[in-house]
Amino acid sequence: SQGMVPDAVMGQSAGELSALVAAGVLELADGLAAVHERTTAVLALSLSDQGQMVALGCSADRVRPLLLSLGGYAVIAADNGPDACIVSATTPAASTLVERAQQEGIEARVLAVSHGYHSDLIAGARPRYRAALDRTSFSPSRLRIVSTITGGSIDGLAPGELPALLERQFIEPVRLEIGR
Repeated sequence: SQGMVPDAVMGQSAGELSALVAAGVLELADGLAAVHERTTAVLALSLSDQGQMVALGCSADRVRPLLLSLGGYAVIAADNGPDACIVSATTPAASTLVERAQQEGIEARVLAVSHGYHSDLIAGARPRYRAALDRTSFSPSRLRIVSTITGGSIDGLAPGELPALLERQFIEPVRLEIGR
């Protein structure tokens, strides 16, 4: 807002919707409505285990062996770089992962979030979120947009293709490492 105009935008998780607003693809009200629908769709899920997210101070490659035999579902939810990744897991698997990581000298902590985002733990919310996206008006982009799902530029996508990408982005891992 200080006269600076970005060459490109990128957002993580719900921030991808913010990037679409910044690029002129979504009006602010539509972006806020999409974030609201995304959130309420997840909060409406009736799950016995909503899952947790664990932040780890290491690469996703270093975490993958720790995910074996956790006694529950666990996946890389965000590859944020060489020293940071996030795992979504069922509650028992998340507890075991934190213990394993700390035994390996890896900083690990459970994040204060409602669900295990960017995983199949919230896949049941996809239809409601997709329905909201299908009702949303998208415009052509004014800026380069880098997707944290594909790692490439998505500003060339037709506006009608964005609901499918955002639906994928909802449960697929964030890959900030590939957007660099």
